Amino acid sequence: MSSLLLPGSDQTAIGTKGLNGCTCVVILGTAIILAHISPLPGSYDQWAGSDKDTTKASREHHDSALRNIARLVGNNAAHFPSSTTAWGIFSQSPEGPMRSVIAQVQTQLHLMGYGMRPAFYQEIAPKDATPPKGEVVSLHRYGVAELYLESRRLWPTPVSSAPSSSTQSGPSLAQTVPAPVPSSGQSQSQSKREMAIQGLVGKGYTRDQANRLIDDRIAQASATVTSTPSQSQSNRETAIRTLMGRGYARDQAIRLIEARIAQAAQK
Repeated sequence: MSSLLLPGSDQTAIGTKGLNGCTCVVILGTAIILAHISPLPGSYDQWAGSDKDTTKASREHHDSALRNIARLVGNNAAHFPSSTTAWGIFSQSPEGPMRSVIAQVQTQLHLMGYGMRPAFYQEIAPKDATPPKGEVVSLHRYGVAELYLESRRLWPTPVSSAPSSSTQSGPSLAQTVPAPVPSSGQSQSQSKREMAIQGLVGKGYTRDQANRLIDDRIAQASATVTSTPSQSQSNRETAIRTLMGRGYARDQAIRLIEARIAQAAQK
């Protein structure tokens, strides 16, 4: 089952519990998609002692769930820019993780354009699972998506020097990261960027996460439609080159800018 949390919703968090052998897929953008995928369709009793092909049934079941996730991403593309992260959360049993399921999820997320970030929880015998094992919670705080597995923060990646999430306070991300301002020289522009990076690092982000968040703001500002088609095209190309200079592929930069334009048009 998949859930979608959109920005501006009265609800601030979504989650699931009692995974204990199931898989959870989470897509974190400005919106959040969270899917709890059981090993097989239906109930355990339907498959206990069955002579049906469980391997085939499991693969088809996971394919169906992952297609549903892809549809949700496609229908809400403006909320999933290139800074989006995708997670596969899997059980770790005494026999080891389900490698075929891990590979299947990783392949499907790659087809959606995401690299998979894996995380694992320890599976235990159902009779010992009190309360049910495996809890995942995702929420928005300060305009940024967070992800927790059994109370352990997965995203944003914890930084040892950062204050704990319970004590963090301050302005929202939109206030922390200023929109790009034209400067008289490259050194001044770099200095402002470094100040923005340091501000985010102080809030618990890694430098890579801070750079990507700032790039999103650059793309959003640069992709603003101007008064003439030629000016708009020039701004768009500048935004594409800026993002490519930060390590994005050209198609990733184009998708990010198109998502920002669509987002602005909806306001």
